[in-house]
Amino acid sequence: MVGNGSEKEKLARQAQVYGELLSTCLAVKCSAFMMWGVSDRTSWRAGGKPLIFDDGYAKKPAYGALLRVLQTAGK
Repeated sequence: MVGNGSEKEKLARQAQVYGELLSTCLAVKCSAFMMWGVSDRTSWRAGGKPLIFDDGYAKKPAYGALLRVLQTAGK
C-alpha cells in the first residue's frame, strides 16, 4: 500500500497482487497460503496496510480477490 496513487488505486493493486499470488499457489498445488496477521491494526507492517482486513476489521478488496480465486478454483 505504499507508493504512488490514490487509496482506491492502491487497494485495487493490493487486491490484484493477492489474487495473483493465491492463483499461482493453487496452480502449483502449494500446501499453504499464509498471511502474517489478520488486520492492519495488529500487523507488524501496519504502516503499509498489508493485510486483507483494515484497522477496524472491515474487509478490504484483497479479501474479495482471495474469495473469488477460491470460488473459481477447480472449475
